[in-house]
Amino acid sequence: EQIVPRAVFVHIKDTVGMAPNHRFVLPGDGPVDFRAYVRNLVELHYRGPVVVEVSVDVFDQPGNDPVKAAEHVWERVSPAFA
Repeated sequence: EQIVPRAVFVHIKDTVGMAPNHRFVLPGDGPVDFRAYVRNLVELHYRGPVVVEVSVDVFDQPGNDPVKAAEHVWERVSPAFA
């Protein structure tokens, strides 16, 4: 609530496991409730961009395809913005 009026953008990512035994995953592949996240942004009148953060835990995986990753995140997370 306190930072949203000053935020110029927000980023989303997801994680599996608990620190220190965790790894970052693409948004929508972990337990983050993006519907609740987006609902909070709307209630706080946030109007800036929402940027997907792709962690090195994902980016450095053999065979990582950034286009497929973007499509995957869109399929998983975009319903939260509807």
